[in-house]
Amino acid sequence: MWRLGNLKERKDVRTKGATRPDHRTADHRDSPLHAKLLEPLHDMTMHEITSKTSHPRSVVDLGCGSGQFLRRAATVFPEAELVGVDGSAGMIHAAEMGACPGERIRFLRGRAEALPLADASFDLAVTTASFHHWADQPCGLSEVSRVLRAGGTLVLADVVAAGALRVGALAWLLGRLDGGRFSKPDALDRMLASAGFQVERRTPAPQWGGALQVTVARRV
Repeated sequence: MWRLGNLKERKDVRTKGATRPDHRTADHRDSPLHAKLLEPLHDMTMHEITSKTSHPRSVVDLGCGSGQFLRRAATVFPEAELVGVDGSAGMIHAAEMGACPGERIRFLRGRAEALPLADASFDLAVTTASFHHWADQPCGLSEVSRVLRAGGTLVLADVVAAGALRVGALAWLLGRLDGGRFSKPDALDRMLASAGFQVERRTPAPQWGGALQVTVARRV
C-alpha cells in the first residue's frame, strides 16, 4: 500500500495527548464537547450529500462511533447499503446495542489505515469528527480511495487548522479533551490529491469560528 511517509512541508497542529481511534471509548464520544462538535457537522454533512451529491447506493461511515449518522442516513437513503467502521471495540459494541429491530446497518471494527472492505465497493464515504484521530492520515485517505468506486465521493467533516484554531485556543481545548492532529486546509488538499481525490468544495460551519469545515472530494 502506498504511503506518503514523512512529508516535511505538511503543516498541521498536533496536540499533546493525541490518541488513536482504538483507544477511544463510548463515554468519551458521549461528552458534551463531542456532542457540540458532532451536531453541526452531521447537519452540514447531510446537507452536502442531499443537496449536491447523487443519492448513493452504498455508504461507509469511517469512525462511525455509536452509529448516529448512519441511522440518520438510513431514513434519507432507505435503499442504500450502510456500513460503519470504527477502531474502538467499545464504540462498535455501543452501535450494535443501539440497533433497532430490522435495522440494516453493518458495523465493523477496523482502522482507517487498513479498512476491512473490498476494493471499489462504495459510492460514498463519510467521516465526521474522526479524521483528526487517524494515526496515518495519508494512508487512511489512500484506503478510502481504494474502497470507493471511480467517481465516488468523500465527505470529510472535521476540525481544521483554520479560523479559531489558528490562534491556538481551540487547539488547546480539543487537545486537552479530544486529542488529535489538525491539518491546515492546503495540507489536507495535498493529501487528498496524493490519494487520488479532487477537492470540489469546502464549506466552513458558522460555529467554532470557522474551524469546523466540510470538504467534499471526488475520486478521480
